[in-house]
Order: sequence, then C-alpha cells, then structure tokens
Amino acid sequence: MYSTPTCAPCKAAGRRLDREGIPFTKVDLTAEPEILAELKRRLETEIISTPLLQYGSTFRQIDGLHDIITNYREDHE
Repeated sequence: MYSTPTCAPCKAAGRRLDREGIPFTKVDLTAEPEILAELKRRLETEIISTPLLQYGSTFRQIDGLHDIITNYREDHE
C-alpha cells in the first residue's frame, strides 16, 4: 500500500487488511520520492491518490480494496 502519513483512508485500508489477515507493506510516498516518481511514470500520471493499493501487478484505489481482498482469498485457498 502506497500512502502518506496523514491519509485517513490509508489508515482505514490498513486496518481492514489487518482485520482480514492480509499481509501488506506500507510505503510512505513522502519519505520515498523516487518511488513516487516511478509510480507516476508507470501509471502515466502526475497525480497519485492515496491509498494506492498494489496486488501483484494491479494497482487499485480505495474503492478496489474489496476486489483485492477477494483476489487474495481466492489465491490463498
């Protein structure tokens, strides 16, 4: 999960992933400007909204959290 320290939706997404027992790594984009630049390049955008969730090679916004949880469960049955 790509996030920023003051992002309330990021905190909510992290709590939900924890509740679901889904391991994740949180990357603070304010502390990792090179990662932010790479994401902008890969996604061909100048603006990154957080949380940006990555599962495999797929990137989703907070509205895709349910799909990520579903995919994780299917992949780990």
